[in-house]
Amino acid sequence: MLLFAAEFAVGTSRTSVGFLAAVRDFKNMDAKVRSALQDMCFDSSEDEKHHKIVFQRDHRCALTLPRSGSDHRGGLNIANDMSRLLS
Repeated sequence: MLLFAAEFAVGTSRTSVGFLAAVRDFKNMDAKVRSALQDMCFDSSEDEKHHKIVFQRDHRCALTLPRSGSDHRGGLNIANDMSRLLS
């Protein structure tokens, strides 16, 4: 996990590239985004106002996402947050 986390943090693993592609234009958690995240070992859940994604069922590696994106940088901010979380 530590090696993978380091690779994810610097953007060299296939999952980090796939994660960025999945969330780059994030506006809402549609079936396409959810499927891409599940393919990369992310579990997702939702409540009234947010979505929560957890990497490899490790709740130390969890992010809370808004139900609807606010601006064009939202997806890039999500990728940056996940990179910082895993580093």
